[in-house]
Amino acid sequence: INGQRKSTTEDKEDFQRAARLFGSAEAIRESVGSKIDSIDLPEYRQQVKLIRENLHEIDFNQTWAEGRGMSMEKAVEFAIDNTSIP
Repeated sequence: INGQRKSTTEDKEDFQRAARLFGSAEAIRESVGSKIDSIDLPEYRQQVKLIRENLHEIDFNQTWAEGRGMSMEKAVEFAIDNTSIP
């Protein structure tokens, strides 16, 4: 840790990004008939809970839906580009 604190806006953007990524991952899993392994489910649920707790419900739902609406190509592009928001 370099001692610098992120701003509230940066924190919110991180959680919005996470919601988009989780939403896109959910849609991709559904499209191929995949599920989260039971061993990974508690951690997944904890992460989703953390994201929800740090965004307003409307914000969470909107960004999750945006992620679900991404094509697989767009989701991959978004995942590897740490700076862009669609």
